[in-house]
Amino acid sequence: MGQSLQQYISYSDYKILMLGLDGVGKTQLLYRLKTKKQIVPNPTTGFNVEILQLKHKRPITIWDIGGQEQKRDLWVHYLQNTQLVMYIIDSTDQDPERIQQSQNELEKLLNYEQLANIPFVILFNKTDLPQAMSNKEIQDIFQISIDLKQIITSHKILAIKTTAISNKSVKQILKLLERVIIGNK
Repeated sequence: MGQSLQQYISYSDYKILMLGLDGVGKTQLLYRLKTKKQIVPNPTTGFNVEILQLKHKRPITIWDIGGQEQKRDLWVHYLQNTQLVMYIIDSTDQDPERIQQSQNELEKLLNYEQLANIPFVILFNKTDLPQAMSNKEIQDIFQISIDLKQIITSHKILAIKTTAISNKSVKQILKLLERVIIGNK
């Protein structure tokens, strides 16, 4: 197993972490970005790793890390050499406890010293579904606290609404990744 992981580390010079709570659609987004096909993944119990070749010819490695509560404390072990964090939020999940968990996890990530000055792309996923939050609801629910505003000044943060089933959304994410990667060479 160590050798197979080494191929991802040595092949790519750009590492992206894909994080978020369980069930937000990280794995489906990863494989949609990779294959352009829709899949129905099993819950990620560890991690998935894929290498993408973007138009700018620089290979990127995306690490999709499981988001179950008992796995989140392990995220810190994947932070080394990360150049970008994609944080996925389920825009249909309006459970106050889950919203608070998501906010807390995002704030923890923004506070990690290893991620200082690292850009974050926040994806509000599943916006194609009727129960998805509106723009106003997203802003109200994920209103940034005073402390979080201070943290954000050291990060470039971009947020977009997306869905893993739309070709347009997938293209938008790929273009955004290209723009962020090229801007951070």
